Amino acid sequence: MFANRFFAICPCICLIAGVATAGEPVSFATEVAPFLVDQCLVCHNTKTAKGRFSLETYSALIKGGESGPAVVPRDVDSSNLWLLVESGEMPKDGDPLSAEQLAALKRWIAEGAALPDEKLALQPLAAIIPKQVQPSPPAEYRAAVPVTALAFHPDGNTIAVSGYREVLVFNVGDGRLTRRIQNLAERIHGLSFSPDGQRLAVAAGTPGRMGEVKLFEAQTGDLVADLATSVDSFFDVTFSPDGSRLAASGSDRTIRIWNVADLSEALRIEDHADWVTAVVFSPDGTRLATSSRDKTAKVFDVATGESLVTFAEHEQPVLDVLFTPDGEGVVSCGKDRRLRIWNMSDAKEIKNHKFRGDVTSLASISSDAFLCGSADRTVRIFGNDGEQRRSFEQPDWVLSVSVSKDGQKIALGSYDGTVSIKDATTGEDLWTIKSMPPKA
Repeated sequence: MFANRFFAICPCICLIAGVATAGEPVSFATEVAPFLVDQCLVCHNTKTAKGRFSLETYSALIKGGESGPAVVPRDVDSSNLWLLVESGEMPKDGDPLSAEQLAALKRWIAEGAALPDEKLALQPLAAIIPKQVQPSPPAEYRAAVPVTALAFHPDGNTIAVSGYREVLVFNVGDGRLTRRIQNLAERIHGLSFSPDGQRLAVAAGTPGRMGEVKLFEAQTGDLVADLATSVDSFFDVTFSPDGSRLAASGSDRTIRIWNVADLSEALRIEDHADWVTAVVFSPDGTRLATSSRDKTAKVFDVATGESLVTFAEHEQPVLDVLFTPDGEGVVSCGKDRRLRIWNMSDAKEIKNHKFRGDVTSLASISSDAFLCGSADRTVRIFGNDGEQRRSFEQPDWVLSVSVSKDGQKIALGSYDGTVSIKDATTGEDLWTIKSMPPKA
């Protein structure tokens, strides 16, 4: 990736922000960090630190890699980052930096490579750069995109569906598209309406570049808050049963909890060893269950973040998790093609069911039943006793499921971009749409 140096810099370095005017110090947050986030983190993050060099935080940048410090404050000629860029070794296979861009980088180092607020030194660079408006989705799609997230509005009249860089909101009665909520990352992984139906939370990401959790007004689609930004995707988001808290999880291995009243971060939990793929509150809101690519599911105390129990019987990444209505049992599923029901008190497995494909998604239907989607093209309904009650065949892999608040309708999102709304009791098809805006 680079010549004659063990210290690796991303091959596509590109300064995207403006250059400081004469007399003003160069801003790390607005003139240096943006190009690192946009072009370099894919190669130089904590997990993929080529040349043992991570750009994920300011502290990591200053520390450098195998051949020494990337940046030596006030010593440009000893800073590997500058030497590689100035010599033309970097950006490799990319357009050379302009004279103004080189001058901005050089000035920042010469001025002391400062970070205005030292409290930000350990924060991901993606969280400290100015928030940019995301690219708009196309007016029309060439094809429907896989439906990775679904959420019924509490009133049961509309449903939010993952699209490409947007959330598509459809009328449940006739399948009419009523709203396109945009300014989002490329892939939508998690959707959750607040219990009162006023807000919609979205977990999304552009792989290898950034992840985000955003909160929108449900009726208008107006942005309420950018709650979190990371270097890769967020995978799930969910409101507590009383609507007072919001939790999200993602590829940075964290679970974050916010107070909805003032949108302050109440707690951050770092206990999993890999991506946290799903998060859900217990019926009483006091506990949180999670699933992870580290092949475990866990339960945490919401007030303290204390890990209460770990279920480690899955042999592959765990994709989704759900509490039983009494809050004493947990259901988890994943790439081991198993649905497992276990006691929260001791993590002892009660029952498990084998599928013919990855078991992808879970949702409660009522006080005594839950819904399960699978890549074997089936959707199955189980009682809380673990016994299967009903099964529906689907035309393609089922990636996401949702249930209306009254339990009368189920929504199934498939890999082929199909969203099927069915009667939960009879399995009758009510309507089917594609996750794409209709052609004008």
